[in-house]
Amino acid sequence: MLAQTAQIEAQSARIEELTQRVAELEAKLGQPTKTPVNSSLPPSQARKPSRAERRAAKQRKGRPGVSRALAPSPAASFPMIPEVTFPTVYNTYQLLNFGPLFNSLGGVLTIQPPPLIGPNYVILLPKTACDSVTSVPLERLG
Repeated sequence: MLAQTAQIEAQSARIEELTQRVAELEAKLGQPTKTPVNSSLPPSQARKPSRAERRAAKQRKGRPGVSRALAPSPAASFPMIPEVTFPTVYNTYQLLNFGPLFNSLGGVLTIQPPPLIGPNYVILLPKTACDSVTSVPLERLG
C-alpha cells in the first residue's frame, strides 16, 4: 500500500510539473516568433520563403479586367520613315512536343522530329506613338 501511495504522489507531482510546462508553452504560443528584425537572431537564421512564396513575390501584379486596347492594324501605327517599309514577313514560333523528358527548362529530346501540339504562338509587337517615345500597348501581328 505504501508503494502505491508513493507512486500516486510521484504521478501527482509529475502531472503538476507537466501542467506548469503546458501553461508556459501556451503563454509562449501567443508571442511573435523570433526573427532577425525583432531579436538578436543572425540573418542567416531567418526563415527562408518557400519556392511558391518567391514566385508569388516575383509575379507582376496587375488589376483583373484592366488591359490596354490593341490597335486594329500594326501597319497603321508603324511610324512613317522615309525609304523604310513596314515588315510583312515575321518568324513564327510553333508549339512542339519534344517528349515527356523535355520541359520549359530543357531536358532530353525523346521525339524527333517533334510534332505540332497546338497553334503558333501569338506574335506581339509594340505599338509606337507618333513621338516614338511614349509607352504604348503590344499589338498582335498576323
